[in-house]
Amino acid sequence: PHVHLGDLLRVRVFVYSESNTPPFVVVRDPLGGGFEAVDAGFATTPRASLDALLGGGADDGAIDPRGFYAARSIDQITHRGFRTGVTTFHLDHGSSGLREFTYAVRATTVGRFTVPPAQLEALYQPGVMARSTMTTFVVEP
Repeated sequence: PHVHLGDLLRVRVFVYSESNTPPFVVVRDPLGGGFEAVDAGFATTPRASLDALLGGGADDGAIDPRGFYAARSIDQITHRGFRTGVTTFHLDHGSSGLREFTYAVRATTVGRFTVPPAQLEALYQPGVMARSTMTTFVVEP
């Protein structure tokens, strides 16, 4: 995909499990060079962050359908981390089905960038892990 310098992108990390995942799972999503997480400097909650990203607010009576799975997954997030180069979601209890963890990034540097795969791992069960595919982005001026 091609994006322009300064574009705001919604990153959606989907996790699907047919059975309950173990407790204390971490989802790590590396950022490609040329992108910065928007929430990195703010102390927002996952719900406030999703509402801002979708243009909603706490007063809205309806859930934006674009954020259905993300809104349903918010209660599982015990901590989010936005460090240089990686975004992490910590989940303290297991769950099954489709979950979405979403956040915003901004394209900050022109060029072609490879985004490494997202990873899921159970902290106390090393055999439980998953990876996504990698992708490439081109940021144009």
